[in-house]
Amino acid sequence: MQLFRDQNDPNDVIVIMRIENMENAKKIISVPSAYKAKDESGVIDEPVYSFLDKVQEIIL
Repeated sequence: MQLFRDQNDPNDVIVIMRIENMENAKKIISVPSAYKAKDESGVIDEPVYSFLDKVQEIIL
């Protein structure tokens, strides 16, 4: 897992995770306990989830 924070807005964060089972990952984010954890952790807005396929890695 990797955690990134926007340089201009420290409240804007991105979490990148490698997922082994996409179905399970989608189920986990929709369970009531996930919403409770979000609220208890101080998340201000609704999270946005994107499921991506890695195409290529380029290191600059």
